[in-house]
Amino acid sequence: MCFFYYFFKYVPDRYKGQRFAEFTLNEGVSFDDLIAAKGKPNVGEGVDKIIQKFLEYNRL
Repeated sequence: MCFFYYFFKYVPDRYKGQRFAEFTLNEGVSFDDLIAAKGKPNVGEGVDKIIQKFLEYNRL
């Protein structure tokens, strides 16, 4: 799972604002959103939702 967090950090840094990027980065689906979920009572559910949205947006 640790690899995915590195990947999830890399993708927005690399592709944010690019029109024809390899990945779609919609609002609410970023590494910053993962960090915002930290410390909340439902952190696991929040992280799962963020990752699921990313996968759906990018048809993965």
